[in-house]
Amino acid sequence: MTMENQPKLLPNADSEIILGPTKRKLWFIIPISILFVAGGIWMIIDNEPMGWFVTSFFGIGSLVFLVQYLPGSTYIKLSRKGFETKTLFRKAFLSWDEVKNFGPVSVGRNLLVGYDFTEEFKGTAKMRDFNKGFAGYESLTPAEYEMNAHDLANLMLKLKVESKS
Repeated sequence: MTMENQPKLLPNADSEIILGPTKRKLWFIIPISILFVAGGIWMIIDNEPMGWFVTSFFGIGSLVFLVQYLPGSTYIKLSRKGFETKTLFRKAFLSWDEVKNFGPVSVGRNLLVGYDFTEEFKGTAKMRDFNKGFAGYESLTPAEYEMNAHDLANLMLKLKVESKS
């Protein structure tokens, strides 16, 4: 079956696919952070100055991590025009004409989607060379989403191809 004979992934111009952040890390990081905060408080009670640093660092880190899971604060939105990422309420949009390829990239324990820009991309080039050397792609999605990176990269590529038809 050719691409022309397949049903469209997004049936009309207003259709979108929105994926939130994966929740698997939430149940791992938060309990550990709470233990470190408790340890920091224990250190403060024992008059150890380093306890303030431990409590502050893991307390603030926990809050930032939890904000990521507030509804609408972090997502990737795929449409016929391109994709929008939102992390901690900051948005970035790229049209399908501005990116040329996608693939899964392992960064530490995270599996993200990497992509390269086309010549039409008018954005900054500051980090492209560094990212290309570090991860193999000029840019990366900022989070792991509810779909694994392999499937998300394939979906994004299909939507890019579909946007041309």
